[in-house]
Amino acid sequence: MVETTTRSKCVQNTASDVVRPIIEDQIDAALTDNGPRRASVIGREYAQGFAAYVAADNKLYSEPGSISDAEYDALERGHAALYEEILHTPPAIESPSDILVELMLCISDMRNSMGPAGLDLTDAMNNSERLVRLLGLAAGIFGEDLNSLGADAFCVTPGETPDWMPYYEEYLIELAIEKKHAFRLTAHGLVEIYAQQGQGDEDLLKKLDNIKPGPLTTVVQEMIIKRGLSFGIPNRVEGLAGREWWLSERAVKTPMRDAKPLRVIWADNYIDAQLLQACKDFCRVEKAWADAVRALPDHVDDTDDEACVSLAAQRDALIPIIVGTPAKTEAGLRAKAAVYDVYVDGSWNVLLPSPHSDVESPLLATLIADLVRKTAASA
Repeated sequence: MVETTTRSKCVQNTASDVVRPIIEDQIDAALTDNGPRRASVIGREYAQGFAAYVAADNKLYSEPGSISDAEYDALERGHAALYEEILHTPPAIESPSDILVELMLCISDMRNSMGPAGLDLTDAMNNSERLVRLLGLAAGIFGEDLNSLGADAFCVTPGETPDWMPYYEEYLIELAIEKKHAFRLTAHGLVEIYAQQGQGDEDLLKKLDNIKPGPLTTVVQEMIIKRGLSFGIPNRVEGLAGREWWLSERAVKTPMRDAKPLRVIWADNYIDAQLLQACKDFCRVEKAWADAVRALPDHVDDTDDEACVSLAAQRDALIPIIVGTPAKTEAGLRAKAAVYDVYVDGSWNVLLPSPHSDVESPLLATLIADLVRKTAASA
């Protein structure tokens, strides 16, 4: 896999573009009393808790004024809970003191993640994103334009998805594993993502969806090889073929109990790869076309709008591929069903397709044909 150390272009966002909605969200949260607490408030409580914890440590085994083990443990748990609150719930940033607390937290967390091999990947990426967010908020507080100070040149524009960064795919997979997801690599190169019922991280899965099938499969293979040396796993990708492998919190393991696949991502050369890609492209283009149509003024027809016409042409070019390519797997059937559902905007259960439709009827016909063919073959 080629490692990226630079990128050709950074996303052009001004500080105000990113900061304004964040600050507005914080104001709304403060008014409803549902938002995160300010960083400086937690920081001061953390300082007080630490002082009490240190004082208790000195009194644990001394007389007079010693405290019990239970009291000491309670102080320790309270102190740890404050750290977890500020670490896992990005706090509100409204003042220079809030910024200072966030900076101290990032430094502390990075130090905790240091090891002989360097920084922990997920911690380093999380702190990087946190610091970039902090830059945007600080710019808004101090009234500075980050781009004029070199934000784009330094590639630290707030609000930017860091998918150009080195090891980004590894980071997402490591993060998914930390969040109790598992990756199954089939004998034919299929990658499935599993999680316990109802515990899938939808935002994270969407980011994984944006990775092309080939690179994702390659990274999963490399991580299985790297993690499994002590398990007698082959040290080359070719050695993984023909067998099933799992990548999870326990490196390589048997299927997770009560788990189900949340995503199915296929290697480029696998069965139904072309069909799956066409279906994915169709759903993306169809949604973009629908958004473009909704944004048109009432007096403008979509056939007169250049963007709508272009998207419709892209969509129509994919129809023959989807209709003419039989689905040979369950994933292919699901992909065709998703195409039909997106095209009819979820109304498939209340409206039958028009007999004169150039899209709906062929889509439904190919879906039924594939379903009958697969059911008959397995009978």
